[in-house]
Amino acid sequence: MGHIERYEYLQKRGQLERQIAHLPAPSMLTFNIERAVTLLGDMSALLESASLAQRRAIIRQVLEMIWLQKFAVTAIKPAANFALLVELAATGYNDGQISAG
Repeated sequence: MGHIERYEYLQKRGQLERQIAHLPAPSMLTFNIERAVTLLGDMSALLESASLAQRRAIIRQVLEMIWLQKFAVTAIKPAANFALLVELAATGYNDGQISAG
């Protein structure tokens, strides 16, 4: 089961290689930490300028858990990446260097 002749294998492999060669290059998304720290520094403006769907997406990215009691937030647990960015924003971030306070 699953056995194919060498000739058929080479044909299929060649076809797949040609298809791969014609695929567009993957985009290289980069993380702009300076921009992230700036946006986090004014989270209220970020949320105010976002649509409802964008607000929900932001909250899902920055918070792992939210505790509610009688319709009030009583505690939050930040997502690990968000906690790191908050730490960078709090301690200072200049040209790729983290500086104290």
